[in-house]
Amino acid sequence: MSYFGRPSKYIIDQLLLQVTLHKVKALSDNLYTDIADQLAKVGCSNNSPLSISPTGIPPQLSHISFNNEIIIDRDIRKTLKKILIFALWRTTYHISNLLLINLIDWDFTRDVKWLN
Repeated sequence: MSYFGRPSKYIIDQLLLQVTLHKVKALSDNLYTDIADQLAKVGCSNNSPLSISPTGIPPQLSHISFNNEIIIDRDIRKTLKKILIFALWRTTYHISNLLLINLIDWDFTRDVKWLN
C-alpha cells in the first residue's frame, strides 16, 4: 500500500466504513460523474472544510505542517514551492492596494533605482 493510502485505510478500518469505488470516464454524462461534480461544487463553496488531523493516524512516522494548512508529506521541493508562493503573496499583496490610491511615487522609485 502506498504512503498516501495508509491514512485513508486506517480511517476506514477504525470507523468500520464500507467504501465502494467506481471507475467512471471523465466528462461522460455519467450519473456518478455528475454526482461527483455536484459534491465538488458544494465542497468548494462550503465554509467549514473537512480537516483530518494527521496526528491521530498511528502508522505515520512524522508530520510537518506549515501555517496549520499544509501537511508536508510529499516531495519537499513541491511543498516549499507552495510555501514560497504564500510568502511572496503576503509580501506583495499590499502593493496592489497602494497602487490604487497612488501612494507609490514612481519618479522617486525610478531615481533611487539608478543610484544603486
